Formats: sequence, structure tokens, C-alpha cells
Amino acid sequence: MSRVELELAELEQLPLQDLRSRWRDIHGDEPSKTLSAQLMRLAIAYVEQERIYGGLTRQAQLKLKGLEGKNMSRSVASGTALRNNRPRASTQWKPGTRFLREWQGQTHEVTALDDGRFVHEGKAHRSLTAIARSITGTHQSGPIFFGLANRKTSDGRS
Repeated sequence: MSRVELELAELEQLPLQDLRSRWRDIHGDEPSKTLSAQLMRLAIAYVEQERIYGGLTRQAQLKLKGLEGKNMSRSVASGTALRNNRPRASTQWKPGTRFLREWQGQTHEVTALDDGRFVHEGKAHRSLTAIARSITGTHQSGPIFFGLANRKTSDGRS
């Protein structure tokens, strides 16, 4: 068993009190009272894997860095920031990227595949929107549902 597998197995056994302590060690602040133990485990596991395997690629870091700043609020309001900087689905997410969403007390995990599709509960889907629809039973924007985009208000503001 690899070091990562051992650490992940250990996380599954930790009681809530120990998870909260581990969260404080990693983030330097208290976890939200509404954060479930399972979601805390997943977030801590991500940080541990990032520590061992490395984080975002330099290219991804630069892309994120380019989106921040004073001009971001104006470009987001007009919709150009996301529209002009959004890569194609097949290259948008690094294969293995995991998306988490807690919905009605259940944590849903989605993994990006190398062909641009996504896996949820063992089934491949062509889009995050298709997964959001299968989870909620209604049409929803997948990127908004998974917190990757902002919902616009009726007057066009985010």
C-alpha cells in the first residue's frame, strides 16, 4: 500500500474532533460548523495528495493569476472573462480533477476524464450539466451547480 493510500485510509477512521484538528493544522482556522465529516475528509485528502504529488500546473496557476485583478470585476459583469478565457471541455480540467458537491445531505463526487467527459457514480457523462440534472432532477448549469461559475442576477450582475 502506498503512502497516499495509507494516509487516505487513516483519514476514513478519524473521528470528527480529529478531523477538525487536522483542518486547523492545514488551513490555520476553524472549519465551518456546516461542513460534514465526509466533505472535510475529502478536502483534507486533496491537500495531502497535493502535498505529495504537487498542485496545479504552472500554466493553470498563471491562468488563474491572469483572471484576478481590477479588470476582473468589469469583465465578469460583462461575461467576457469566462467566455474569452474558457478552454474547450476536453482541455479545461486536468484528468483526475475531482469536483465535490453536497446536495440534500449527500456528497456527490465527479471526476474529469482525459477525453473531456466526467464520471459520477460509475457512469460517464458528457458534461457537468448532465450530472447536475441527474442529481437534482431539474435542468441546472453544471458549472454553476458545482461552484465553477457565478449565477447572474436578473439585471445581468454576478
